[in-house]
Amino acid sequence: MLLWSDLKETAIPHRTKLSQLIVEAWKRYFHVLKGDLANAMGQVSFTADIWSNQALAAYLAMTAHWIAKVEETGTLALKGALTSFHRICNKHTGKSLARTVLHLLDRADVTIKVGLTLYLQS
Repeated sequence: MLLWSDLKETAIPHRTKLSQLIVEAWKRYFHVLKGDLANAMGQVSFTADIWSNQALAAYLAMTAHWIAKVEETGTLALKGALTSFHRICNKHTGKSLARTVLHLLDRADVTIKVGLTLYLQS
């Protein structure tokens, strides 16, 4: 193999193992993120974007933006993070997108903290 002479094929993770590791990393990240959002100093603002790939599969990504208190210094800091990357399987109607966005906000336990501005671009 290219990396070192005694590297064996079995030492390289298979795509299913890599997929599993990615999902596990996302779950750890999302757990910490939910805590950060719950501790936001006020409301949480969200942005979202919807696009399609070349095969016309639609995706929605949402980011959150909030003010957090930095415990070490007592100062405030603007934070931002990706909260979801979601495949849109149904039609892009306002009702359908609203249902999807609400589901994603509920999953992050932040629906009650949402600021009044949600910018959706399709």
